[in-house]
Amino acid sequence: MTQDVPSLVLQQEASRAADLAAVPAINPLASLLRFAHAVRMRKAILLGTLLIAAVFGALYYLTATRYYASNARLLVLQTNASVLQEQQSTPRAVLDQLPTLQEVVVSDRVLEDAIERLSPEYRMVDLQDVPRSKWVKEVRSNTYVSTIKQTSLIDVRYRSRDPKAAAAMVEAILAAYLDFMERTHKKGAHDNLEVLTRKQRQLEEEIRSKESQLAALRSASEEIVTADGRQISLIAEQIARLNQALLEAKKETINARVFLNAVENALATGQDVFQLMQGELEPVGRQMLESELGFSQQDALVLSRVEQQLRSDYAELQRRLAFLGPNHPRILSLRDRIRANEQYVTQYRAGMAQQLRAATETHIKPRLRQMAIRRLMVALEEERSLVEQFEQLKKQAIELNNRHLQMEILSLELNRLRSLNDLFLERIKELDLGSDSGALKTEVVSHPKVVPQPVSPRLVLVALVALTLGTTTGLGMIYVLDSIDDRFRSPEELQLQLGAPVLAIVRKLQQLEGTGVASVLTFAKPNGVETEAFRTLRLKLMFSETPAQRLVVSSTEPGDGKTTVLSNLAVAFAQAGKRTLLIDADLRRPGMTTLFGLRAAPGLSTVLRSEEPLQVALQGCLFQSGCAGLDFIPSGPRPSNPAELLGSPRFVDLLAWAETTYDQILVDAPPALAVADPTAVGRFVDGALLVIRPDKNRRKMVIRAAEAFRAVDVPLLGIVVNNVSAEDGDGYYGYGYGYGYGYGYGYGYAESDDEEHDGKRRSGRGKRAKKAA
Repeated sequence: MTQDVPSLVLQQEASRAADLAAVPAINPLASLLRFAHAVRMRKAILLGTLLIAAVFGALYYLTATRYYASNARLLVLQTNASVLQEQQSTPRAVLDQLPTLQEVVVSDRVLEDAIERLSPEYRMVDLQDVPRSKWVKEVRSNTYVSTIKQTSLIDVRYRSRDPKAAAAMVEAILAAYLDFMERTHKKGAHDNLEVLTRKQRQLEEEIRSKESQLAALRSASEEIVTADGRQISLIAEQIARLNQALLEAKKETINARVFLNAVENALATGQDVFQLMQGELEPVGRQMLESELGFSQQDALVLSRVEQQLRSDYAELQRRLAFLGPNHPRILSLRDRIRANEQYVTQYRAGMAQQLRAATETHIKPRLRQMAIRRLMVALEEERSLVEQFEQLKKQAIELNNRHLQMEILSLELNRLRSLNDLFLERIKELDLGSDSGALKTEVVSHPKVVPQPVSPRLVLVALVALTLGTTTGLGMIYVLDSIDDRFRSPEELQLQLGAPVLAIVRKLQQLEGTGVASVLTFAKPNGVETEAFRTLRLKLMFSETPAQRLVVSSTEPGDGKTTVLSNLAVAFAQAGKRTLLIDADLRRPGMTTLFGLRAAPGLSTVLRSEEPLQVALQGCLFQSGCAGLDFIPSGPRPSNPAELLGSPRFVDLLAWAETTYDQILVDAPPALAVADPTAVGRFVDGALLVIRPDKNRRKMVIRAAEAFRAVDVPLLGIVVNNVSAEDGDGYYGYGYGYGYGYGYGYGYAESDDEEHDGKRRSGRGKRAKKAA
């Protein structure tokens, strides 16, 4: 079922938009070469702008006021005699101040002083026609101050109408600047001296006040200075001794409480308290207890002497046994004496123990408990007393520590103030000794000279500017004109941007009367000059490295003359002895079928829609053209689905049959940008030829047409440039600038929209060629 025209137009517009989006960016090198070619073609514009720029440059150079310049150079140094400025007087510090010094050179005060210093004869050279209120502004506009990178040098330059006036003005500016800097520094040094002296006196008063406070704190700190200069705190010594005594008292309290608990536990359980008494009581307590039991101090002394004699006898016995036998009289005597003393000690202790056990219940246990309680009470009292003393000393120590902290802070503050005072005294001494210390010194290392050569205008600079402006203007005009004119300019440009060779350039052909093969120029005038382009195209295709037996020919848009080119190429192949088959695959607007007068005859659409065998279907659809060796299959009735038919396996079978029968197969396809039929056919052939008309095809459209074939991997074998006029010899193909930007997207849906044949409309149809047997 046939689609309606508006819907198909919308589909084609969408397809064209997708094709436009798929066009790759133009190679920058290609754009550069194209622009170079445009410059070569429009070189008259470039030469004209250069000539105009040269004329204006010459007029300017001849009429411009001559200006002369004089230069001077200053060296900036910093002299330092101050410790405070040692770290500030680095080369970087001087460089950081150069911008400030530059502004000082062109300041109002310096320039006013320089103008006053200048003699009237030089002053009026540049200021004669300037109001006095604008003298400084005028001088500043002609004064240039700059620095040399990574140096402390300042260049001062003045431009004037007279070379002597320029040198005099630079000299005056230097003198005014040096005088200003000297006065500024001296005034600053005097002010600094007054400020520093006042600050130093305030510091001395503050130091004396801090020293008085420190002395008062030291007198109240109760410290003694030893012979070696060490300070000893009495309170600290007392706290140390009291702390040790308190530790001993706490220990005694713990021991007393433990002893009392042990005594009470022994009394409660009926244990023997004798050993406890012997171990815990002090010697005085034990002596008192033994006296109450009837053991005098004399008895204890005798017992001690006997025990001492016993130890001495044991030692004597061991010594003599080393030399004497066991039965020696002395050995026996020593053993008897030892035995007697041991018996005495044993009896004494046994008697004492017996008396102690007898008195334990009645005297010792109560007395032992009282002694333990008294011991605990004494220890507690001593501990309490020591704690009270310790707390008092602790408060005194805290107060003393606060005083020490204040003394430390005051000492640090005094040290800081004294150091600062020393620095102030040093700086005052420096300022008092000389006002040049720490100043930025400026020395003139290059005095201004009178230069008779003008600095403006300079011939080289004027010529360079004129050349630059002329070239830029000319190239800009050429670029604008070339951007507006969106057409190809040369075969080289075509090849460069399309990536395919230009196989033939066909001039504008003359109009022939008649129809069919008789109206084809190559058949009618085989030896004509106009037909040489088609024979050249035939030879290039025959000797191409890429197979070219099956070719599809298309164009960018309707009216490009693809039917004319293809019909002449087919006749050229036939004249070369090649059996050639020409197929009109333009099923929408069959221009080739119209050329041969077979619009009503069955043709390609009939074969492709037929279900009969191919040999049977071709009967009645294959026609002889009237040229030996050239057969023709017209388009046939217009189908509703041309693209589907051309992409069907039936069309592939047709090409396969033709390949076995003919030497050359040429397929006429619709314009590549109008519909998708050419790309559908291109997939089944060896390659494609693209016919363009430079006088009507836009560059972007041609590029899109070429990319449409490459997008489906159809080799673009070459380009045929059609309808070229040889009247103009400027290399631009001889076509005008006026051309239309649109063509109908509803390709092939009008009833009488036959394709133009190089501007010639067919007046009628010729006789139908004889059918092939």
